[in-house]
Amino acid sequence: ILVISSAAGLTGLPYYAAYSASKYALEGYFEALSYELRPDGISVCLVEPGTFRTWPELGEMRMGEKVLSGRNKALNQRLIANIKTQYKASPDPAPVARFLVKLAERRRVPMRVVIGRDAWGLRLLQLLPSFLYHHAFYWGFKRSMLRAG
Repeated sequence: ILVISSAAGLTGLPYYAAYSASKYALEGYFEALSYELRPDGISVCLVEPGTFRTWPELGEMRMGEKVLSGRNKALNQRLIANIKTQYKASPDPAPVARFLVKLAERRRVPMRVVIGRDAWGLRLLQLLPSFLYHHAFYWGFKRSMLRAG
């Protein structure tokens, strides 16, 4: 069983609370299911991609603007600019699709597969002690917001 989750299932992403929560739920449910199905020879693989150009850019931007409509307008504009910049620089998803086809053809799959530089960055940050991880994550978020503004 291949489940497409997200790097957002690895950590709570600012301004993506609902999306992150839904991916955390997938992660927990399918991790538990993998332990239940393992005795029957059934493998579950959570695929945790980072940012790839997989969604219509303008639709996502409109969603962000709606979610943030009650917040500080300057902050909203910086956030939307940052998301657009990250999206435009994100890799094409075609190699990921080819990788998923090969993964689906395997008899056994790992429980988790992290795909993408940003997803790996989040995964590696999680190796830090909790207080350092949260400090580093928040510092990186603040820095990216300042660059976008």
